[in-house]
Amino acid sequence: MWWLREYLGESDFDRVMKGYFRDNRLKHVSSQSFFQAVDKYSGRTIEPSRFFNGTASGDYSVASVKKLDGGGYGIKLVRRPYLTKLHLGIEKIAPVRFEAREEGGALHTLFWSGSTADTTVIIETQNQLASAAIDPENNLLETDRWNNCWPRKYRVTLGPRLPSFEHYSFFLLPYPWYDDVNGFRLGTIFHGGYMADGDPMVGRHQWTFSPFYGFKSREVSFSLDYQTPVDLRSRASWVERDQFRRLPRLYLSAGSAFGINYAGIGLKRNWGPRLMLDPTESFDLRLDYTRYKDYRFWDQRDVDTAAVLSLSARRGYNVTKHWGRSLFSAGVTAGYLHRPEAEIKNYLKMELEERMLLRLNRQLWPRIRLAMGYIQGPAPAQEQFFLAGGFRTEGLDRMLASGKGSFSTQERYHVDGGASLPGYQGTHHRGKTMWAANLSLPISPAPLSVFTGIGQVADGWEEMGLNSIRADAGLSLDLGPLRMMFPLWISKPEIGRASCRERV
Repeated sequence: MWWLREYLGESDFDRVMKGYFRDNRLKHVSSQSFFQAVDKYSGRTIEPSRFFNGTASGDYSVASVKKLDGGGYGIKLVRRPYLTKLHLGIEKIAPVRFEAREEGGALHTLFWSGSTADTTVIIETQNQLASAAIDPENNLLETDRWNNCWPRKYRVTLGPRLPSFEHYSFFLLPYPWYDDVNGFRLGTIFHGGYMADGDPMVGRHQWTFSPFYGFKSREVSFSLDYQTPVDLRSRASWVERDQFRRLPRLYLSAGSAFGINYAGIGLKRNWGPRLMLDPTESFDLRLDYTRYKDYRFWDQRDVDTAAVLSLSARRGYNVTKHWGRSLFSAGVTAGYLHRPEAEIKNYLKMELEERMLLRLNRQLWPRIRLAMGYIQGPAPAQEQFFLAGGFRTEGLDRMLASGKGSFSTQERYHVDGGASLPGYQGTHHRGKTMWAANLSLPISPAPLSVFTGIGQVADGWEEMGLNSIRADAGLSLDLGPLRMMFPLWISKPEIGRASCRERV
């Protein structure tokens, strides 16, 4: 009603309301009765389907502000389409208020009908323009409020804060760490972004820069990550626009740390209803370049010093039912190994993984993982499957784990992946073929879990037999983001050792 008053004007709006109450006194009415009164007493034809009916989402913005040669300012306002679920063929229009304020305090206001995709407002001012804002009272439910004002608003904090609809937020967070290779490490996390980018929330221009210095190695290292949604809807049909509910994300990564130079670019996207309702699907396509320069930071059993160019694709499915949750993923990687002495330089890697969370009763929620993988060709050591767990790290693990020593992913820092048998950490056992089955059973209400697993890792299917099967069992203590794992038994003690492991 607030914008209908602005759209019609005070006198026409009052005449409409008085006529509506007079005509429908003591009657049962519908919304159509009100729209008929608007047409009758205002002399204008209002199309309800364009303004009121159904659900819609869209975005208004102050696109640019330019100072004119003859004085005053030209302010361009842009309206992205408000697309509906119930009326796919109709573009929504939501009139909106605009205001501009001079440095002296003078305020200019107007009401934009939104009937066009964009418009330019010319304002004559006596002083410099201090600010401009569209929908200053936040009456519309928009996907992006940061672009509603000029100049844009920024916020800088020490440490992370809750996302803000009206600010592009920056934070920095110093952190100390220690590993056997770098010794004491001092670094800082710099992060910026609008909102938080993760379904169902859509953020924009998320980036993280993390430099650190190792006092023992005397090395300066850094990592840089960037992610933002890519809106492809402008070229889609109306039906496709409504179904394109979750935008694909473009992401970049680069860095130089622990004797590695790496860079990557990818595109990922999720499908499914809003608010993480099931079923959902995911797809991730990425191109990576990685070069391990030397063995100063790495165990020679885990890596090959070579440059690798790889293209990988991963497809995922997520289903939640009354009995629990199922997450299935399949991945394929085609790689090229830049090693002059190698006759064959191409390899192909295939992976399948199923994770299930079963709800047997209120206290018993077992977790099951089934995995299988195969590599054809001369894949470097770091791309193969490891018996103890994953080798490659992402996110926080990348900053905390090291290539060798106590915090190596094959020594005492466990990362889920490979056969995921933490009892065999320290063996550095790897191969080109792998299968595994893992079970974790929580002991409620204590933050303890019993885990066990069985699997094999070898250089080929022909090398797999009953004698090469490995198994482990132990206890896991969950303390928030920290998980302490205590392997208590392994089936082949002669090639492994039971000891305390931990994972963040």
